Amino acid sequence: MKSALRLGLLLTLWFAGIGISAAQNTTPLRFGLLPDESANVVLQRFEPIRARLEKELNTPIKITLPSLEKKYSYQDLVDQFISGEVQIAYLGGLSFLEVSRQVPTVALAMRKKDTKFRSYFIAQSSNKIKSLKDIKGRSFAYGSKRSTSGHLMPRYFLDKEGIDSNRDFSGPALYSGAHDNTIAWVISGKADAGVVNSAVFDRHLQEGKIDSEKIEVFWVTPGYPDYIWVARKDVNPDILNQITRFFINLTPGIDEDEEILQALSASYYVEPSLSEFNNLKIIAEKLRFIKEKPINEQ
Repeated sequence: MKSALRLGLLLTLWFAGIGISAAQNTTPLRFGLLPDESANVVLQRFEPIRARLEKELNTPIKITLPSLEKKYSYQDLVDQFISGEVQIAYLGGLSFLEVSRQVPTVALAMRKKDTKFRSYFIAQSSNKIKSLKDIKGRSFAYGSKRSTSGHLMPRYFLDKEGIDSNRDFSGPALYSGAHDNTIAWVISGKADAGVVNSAVFDRHLQEGKIDSEKIEVFWVTPGYPDYIWVARKDVNPDILNQITRFFINLTPGIDEDEEILQALSASYYVEPSLSEFNNLKIIAEKLRFIKEKPINEQ
């Protein structure tokens, strides 16, 4: 009888301990995601990461995704990060430059491919567009105005080739708002040509959403730094270290890690250096995407 009572007491204390442990971190971490594709696609891709991180951090995670119905959805995420509404964010290179110049920011992790990311210039095969020179006099679509891979860097490379986005197309440059929209516009003929994030295009091709006989990549940009996970410096440093280690330790071939790596179109993650973004900063300043000011090194 005493043994039974003792066991019952131990079980009671054990379950109470679980309750206390589970309740230790009840304030959600507020994550923000760059809306570079449709909201449903982005949320679906990031759900495995959210669920896994929530479990490993023992902390609820709230996902914020600016609505793509808004004209400046990339800017919404930048503003939310600066205000503190978002604490940890997945940003493009340009968005990272913007936030790091205004609030102390910690760079957490980036895919290896993002140290030398690329954009694809695409067109319908029937349009006979084979080079950048061929898009003169044609309709052309960028993604979001604040996109690194869908606007800033493609515009920079076009400028280097002597193509003026303000006067060399058949009309004003088009802005689709997201990479999957740009692909759809080129497929439908709304735009004769466009430029997209290479990872998004490759994934659509693998998923059978693009007919390679009808849509072709006619030019690939040189590499540049782009997507990156960052956090506000006022977040608990232990949590930030856990998040960095989570991404760095993702290992190809391990089932639960492979699911996440595939969802993020990643082979593996590396720890970023702010110096990798110096040239991107110079380009963004030259094209007046940002004002001249040093990256916040904190």
